[in-house]
Amino acid sequence: MIRHAPPGAAAIPCDWGTRERIEELFAAYGDIEVDGKRVAFRSRTPMDWVDKLRTAYLPVHGIFAALDADRKRSLRSDLLELVAKFNRATDGTMVVDAAYLEVAITRR
Repeated sequence: MIRHAPPGAAAIPCDWGTRERIEELFAAYGDIEVDGKRVAFRSRTPMDWVDKLRTAYLPVHGIFAALDADRKRSLRSDLLELVAKFNRATDGTMVVDAAYLEVAITRR
């Protein structure tokens, strides 16, 4: 997705998704607990998921808003390819497993 972003676009939240980066950002504020979790993203169709990302997830919405029509189509196509790569549903719906970090910071 980043290759579609205009120059100077803000970093996407996924850039925070490592223990090392969390510690770099927040170690000065307190003790950090990090726990790896999993979630299954589900949608009626892959296109429905991409449309929801485009309209409701601000980092993706912002990138789409900055693109011309051809580049919007290219980004949508790339997102659909990404979903197809990880989609474990076999009935036309979408089920994509993802990992995330649950972070708790306790002030010292």
